Amino acid sequence: MSVFTRLWSSLTGQATPAKDAAPGPASQPDRTRTGVERRRFPRARVLSTLQGYDVDADASVNILEISLGGFSVESPVMFEVGSEQTFLFSTAEGAETMVRCVCRHTRDTQASGPRCVAGFEFLPGQDASLEIIVQVYERLRRRQQGT
Repeated sequence: MSVFTRLWSSLTGQATPAKDAAPGPASQPDRTRTGVERRRFPRARVLSTLQGYDVDADASVNILEISLGGFSVESPVMFEVGSEQTFLFSTAEGAETMVRCVCRHTRDTQASGPRCVAGFEFLPGQDASLEIIVQVYERLRRRQQGT
């Protein structure tokens, strides 16, 4: 059983995500769902739990949010939508993992100089690399839900 299937089951009580999930990037909301969280993969605010580094651009990034499908960053680097990137994630405990992602959206922000906020989707087939991210995500969701 994959890491994501185990986590999905623990969060939702369902064996697997619905087969009729909305097509498109994981960061796109499923418009047919109701309730507070409409995303296929709910986001968790990262704060200072996880550090990011864009290997391809040789630049540190500030990870804003993370989900089981992807993450958002603030970066001095502008990303092109559709481009694939490799990111190194480091936890406060010193664990590290490298994952491949694709940029799904980007916007400029002028907060303290030119910066970019971009959203990335994890590419498939990286279960072993994503194990650390899933553990961090589980901790963040429990903390934010007060459990």
